[in-house]
Amino acid sequence: MWELGDVASKAAPASKDLWGMQEEGWKIVLRSMMLAGMLLIPFLAGCVSTTPRNLVDRNDHAGLAVWYQEEAARLRARAEEMRQVAKQYERRMTKPQQRSVLIQHYRNLAERYEKAAEDAEALGKLHAEQQ
Repeated sequence: MWELGDVASKAAPASKDLWGMQEEGWKIVLRSMMLAGMLLIPFLAGCVSTTPRNLVDRNDHAGLAVWYQEEAARLRARAEEMRQVAKQYERRMTKPQQRSVLIQHYRNLAERYEKAAEDAEALGKLHAEQQ
């Protein structure tokens, strides 16, 4: 009779899937996605109660300063996520032309998110000065 341990010990080595990633690669991707999700929870909770428009309506510069600082942090996290995706494509893609287009796409996104974070931070500082 086969035992569960026997089946596991005779299992085939990890195979590559469509993207050429083994199980360990998917674990890294899933962990990154979970981390990004955890970072979004405070953002989503904050959106329910306070939006920049509401803060402007109340002339709440202190609240806007905080909101823009938090937005800058969220944008920087997103930029880092795009940099990590680009690195994944650098390691995993085999078609050179397709690889270079995708890598550049994610690098461009990372740069845009970083620029948006800088803009948000500057707006936060301006509102902090208005208090």
